[in-house]
Amino acid sequence: MGVFEYRVPKFASAIIWELYEAEGRNYVQVSYRESDDYTKNLTLAGCDTRCDYDWFRNKLEPILMAQRDRKNACDIKED
Repeated sequence: MGVFEYRVPKFASAIIWELYEAEGRNYVQVSYRESDDYTKNLTLAGCDTRCDYDWFRNKLEPILMAQRDRKNACDIKED
């Protein structure tokens, strides 16, 4: 998605995925938290700081696990 910096992240750093709604549309904002005092908003290739949710979902589709596979991997039983 065009944000990899080719370096090992610091211990306990995190990627934060936030979902927002504005004017009836859903958006995703991605941030990188390296430490308690450093958080950086990430701009994904092809969108602004906040990406349209449908655009974001389409970009992730090729790497997402199918629902059936998630159920098997997590040992989720159907009721």
